Amino acid sequence: MPNDDVSKKARRLKAGGACVSCRKRKHRCDAARPQCLSCKIRGIDCQYPLTNVESFSVEQLEALVESRKRGAPDAQTAGSDVAVAAAGWQRELDLRAQGSSPASASKRSPVERPTSKDVAVTSSQGYLGDSSSFAFVTRTRPSKSSTELDDVDDPSLSLSRDQDFDDAEYAFPSRAQADELVDAYFERVHLLYPFVHSIQFRTQYESFWLEPHSVDISNSWMAILNIVFAYGCEFRHASARGNFLAIANPFVRRAREIILSLVFDSVDLGLVQAQLMLCHYLQGTHRLNDCWNLAGLMIRSAYALGLHIDPAEDQPISAIEREMRRRVFWGCTALDKTLSMKLGRPPSINIDDAMRIPWPAAVDDQYITDTAAQPRQPSQRPSRTAFFVHTAKMAPVNDIILKTLYFSEPRKHEANGALPCLSAQSRILSDAVRLDGQLRAWWNELPIHLRVAPEIPDGAGFARQRSVFLIRYLNMRTLLHRAPFLVLCKQAMEDEFLKELAIASSKICIATASKTVQLVYAQYNQQLLNSLWYNLHYMFTAMGVLLTVYTLDRSLQEFLQPLPDPTVLDHGMDFLRSASHISTLAGRYVKMLEPFCRLLAPQQYEFPLGTHQTHDPASTHALSIDATSIPDVHSQLSSMDYMDPDDLLFGAGIPQTLFNGDWSPYPDLY
Repeated sequence: MPNDDVSKKARRLKAGGACVSCRKRKHRCDAARPQCLSCKIRGIDCQYPLTNVESFSVEQLEALVESRKRGAPDAQTAGSDVAVAAAGWQRELDLRAQGSSPASASKRSPVERPTSKDVAVTSSQGYLGDSSSFAFVTRTRPSKSSTELDDVDDPSLSLSRDQDFDDAEYAFPSRAQADELVDAYFERVHLLYPFVHSIQFRTQYESFWLEPHSVDISNSWMAILNIVFAYGCEFRHASARGNFLAIANPFVRRAREIILSLVFDSVDLGLVQAQLMLCHYLQGTHRLNDCWNLAGLMIRSAYALGLHIDPAEDQPISAIEREMRRRVFWGCTALDKTLSMKLGRPPSINIDDAMRIPWPAAVDDQYITDTAAQPRQPSQRPSRTAFFVHTAKMAPVNDIILKTLYFSEPRKHEANGALPCLSAQSRILSDAVRLDGQLRAWWNELPIHLRVAPEIPDGAGFARQRSVFLIRYLNMRTLLHRAPFLVLCKQAMEDEFLKELAIASSKICIATASKTVQLVYAQYNQQLLNSLWYNLHYMFTAMGVLLTVYTLDRSLQEFLQPLPDPTVLDHGMDFLRSASHISTLAGRYVKMLEPFCRLLAPQQYEFPLGTHQTHDPASTHALSIDATSIPDVHSQLSSMDYMDPDDLLFGAGIPQTLFNGDWSPYPDLY
């Protein structure tokens, strides 16, 4: 169509319109004034040939500026020479107004710009299905207007492009600061999620500082670098950490802008890595819809790159690239299942297709080189990458849980009349019993160095991995038994066997929730855990269960004795309130749990909830207790497993691993 031809011409940059730097490096230039995106990413000066302006008269330029102010059609020819020249006169003349770059920040008039109320309504209407923890608390907490929960917002992390960015925010840290951030990332985050090859990244990092204008530095790598900086802000030296989320925001915004400028262009492995790392970061905010949408782009990009197909052994592909393809694809798959659990929405990746890709190798980066035909971990050296391998192995069972508990219809053999249909209570309890046995099997299959601390310390890295896996195990067991706990709380149970089973399951749920609160409270300050937002989620899940116990009728509480220690509840709320000074997500969690706290009678506590908040409100790391004061988790839990799920009637098989996600039955809040 004629209009399409005009649009294509408008998007095509005229020869000679690129800036001097992009022409020299032979990079695509968006011709943005006063600084193109490529130069902004690299933090270098952006200059244009003066002939672009000098070839036009003052009258022509002034006429174009006036027409733009009036909204005249002539001002829409963003690809013309006149528009290129006028951009130097008036910054508001955005050359990308016609969509020449997905990263453009389109300017809206006050009439067109949505109000804060509109934004709140839009962000709060995202569908949350039965597996969402937000939904669980909504179902069990006292009545409260949902609109009161939506006023905690952090627009700085939104994926919206309708924001004005301060160029001052785009200054790179000094070399010393950058080194500290990169080191913190690889010490704390890469240890758990090795989405980049550490040696390859560090090599390119050194090259960047030696020659920042090098053509070998891609824009996707610059996005990765900024996400690395953002992660490093949390784990740098404590004295320099401060409000790390505020410090990290400029890096997150820069990475997001780069990714959105590339996502509709050609795809490379670096872009998918950047999307995956940014998604992991965003799921720690309460902007879960943004994370969900970006994850969709990430998965499409992964498919476009062919990551769902493992290259044949005889194909000319390096060992590093082969391994990175597997890690990134399984990282996408695991994140897809986790987000589906958190939001109660169908997953995007078919697990049968995913299983065609081999698991990542349990081989550390230093042993994966382009010269090694078959990378191999030394036999006497435990692999740090084994942690991620077993994280990836959770995805298939996570998928089964989604299909079995949340997107399923009655089993086919029951629907066909081969067997009597189970009641809803029987089905929930039988699924919980079978999956609990599978969870413990997954735990027991972990390598010994990820479960048991050796007599001779093996370093902070392995200690951190063990702590993360233990809390993840406790969190998963809490989630697993939360559905039977809710059945016991909400429904009358006439069958004595099912009632005893529900009581046993509920006690396990309460015990694991209590241990989760104690461990997070004790170990986060000691830097033995992963990022704050994971631990906020674990704490929120556990506190939702523990506070619910105190809202039950006395008759039900008698079945669940002993009740959680009130000190544990106070520690949990103290941790969340402290974190809320820097995290809007923590603030939302506090607002959702406080209605429970207000209902609790003072006589149920040895002290009013919150009286232990002796920390400085400005400090986010004032919470700490001696980790040695926490009893052995497994020794206490074993005494509660008086009804061994493996010995019950429902011990039928299910694949040998379990999920890493958030699930629990019930609907909508956001």
